Amino acid sequence: MEHFLLYSLFNDGGGVNENVFAYSNQAGNERTLVVVNNSYEQARGRIHWSEDYVEKTGSGKEQHRRELADALGISALGNSYLIFQEQRSRQWYIRNCGEIKNHGLYLILNGYQYNVFLNMYEVTDDDRGHYRRLHDELNGKGVPDIDLALQELAFGPLYESYFSCIHEAEIASTKSAYSGTDSLKKSYEAFVNRALEFADLPGEAQEILTGFTDLVEASDYVLTKASSVQSKLPEFQNRKEYLHHYLLLEPLNPKAEIDSIGVDLQGAGDLAERWLLRKKCEFLWDEEMNSRMNSFGWYQLLFIMLNYRDEFDRILFPPAQKPPRPVRPKSRAYRLAKLLFHDLFLSEYLQVHESDGTVWYNKERFDELIGWINFSVLTLRQRQLKKPELKELKNTDKEIKTVMEFMEQAEKETGYKVDGFLDFLNPTIVSKKQKGLGETKDDNGTKPSVKQVRKKDVDKKKKS
Repeated sequence: MEHFLLYSLFNDGGGVNENVFAYSNQAGNERTLVVVNNSYEQARGRIHWSEDYVEKTGSGKEQHRRELADALGISALGNSYLIFQEQRSRQWYIRNCGEIKNHGLYLILNGYQYNVFLNMYEVTDDDRGHYRRLHDELNGKGVPDIDLALQELAFGPLYESYFSCIHEAEIASTKSAYSGTDSLKKSYEAFVNRALEFADLPGEAQEILTGFTDLVEASDYVLTKASSVQSKLPEFQNRKEYLHHYLLLEPLNPKAEIDSIGVDLQGAGDLAERWLLRKKCEFLWDEEMNSRMNSFGWYQLLFIMLNYRDEFDRILFPPAQKPPRPVRPKSRAYRLAKLLFHDLFLSEYLQVHESDGTVWYNKERFDELIGWINFSVLTLRQRQLKKPELKELKNTDKEIKTVMEFMEQAEKETGYKVDGFLDFLNPTIVSKKQKGLGETKDDNGTKPSVKQVRKKDVDKKKKS
């Protein structure tokens, strides 16, 4: 009871509302304010000073009272804001700390309403005054998510143009082709011009628009002509919403030749993260859509395909070497598998985990990712041509297929065990099943497990 304090609510006329009682309390860093209106009538007013309380001193007892701001441990700075959540409604609120300090906290409670305010924290406004703008915009109202409300305020015009594109993409997809829709291109142009106001994009608007046009043409071509994609078309049809986001964001990726010289450029996945795209989408979607999209980890998958696509391409189609050294399909499959299981972000998507001393992965996530790697690399290869070519598509599709067949065989033979999967593909290891011989180890005679490799990656990440 050390931090327990009672308060009166002073109404707009200056009198005490006897039907309202309030108290604050604190346990460690957790602070709570509870306010109850014990009347049918609406109550409104301010809580500023606590009721008198008695403290024992060396000479006896003394009466004290404290300001609410002091009891809640907030500053008196005018550019600081208190953010807190109401437990019952789950709404978040923002109030100016200087105002609370000088005038108290203003509240409105309907008949027999109560509020439990918790999860309090203080923020200092930035140079652009985002928190001040949000405070003034809300004018006392609550929101489901403060971060999203801030982003809505900052990126509202960008969201509007982006989701207009999503709407046009949905219409275009019902016609079985994205590339022939002028309204989608016009909508995308508006989005790019708006996006340029919020980020340093890789190129001028016209360059990005050209990239988008090339991408949707290549995408349409791959979806209708590539045999490997055609065999998985039902799965792709169930992922249209995901595909819309991929097509709109992928042209915002830095060009590979620019990125390779060491310039630190954000990938399109990083832009989506900065724009809080996931929160915005999941706020707009209904429960069924959220359940369906999150069942296959849509946002993690989107980030992977936007930020790792070029790496997947380099593994499936290694750059030419001097002297020429052809990389066999099985070796490519091994390199791809090592990336998928050793990279911390990719392994997290694949739900790599240890159980009873064995490292496992999630089959459904693995199959999902492999399908989209296949699609994105095929599309990238077609975009690099002046126009889509069926012969080139068939050759590329066939080459990727030979790699993916090894991945599928490893999956089938090893029962979703990561180490077994890698051993099956490792060119330096010959299994008894493959050759009827015993295993051979790698050059130094040892074979590190996935657990050892991933532990080293985690240690490196912590050090960095």
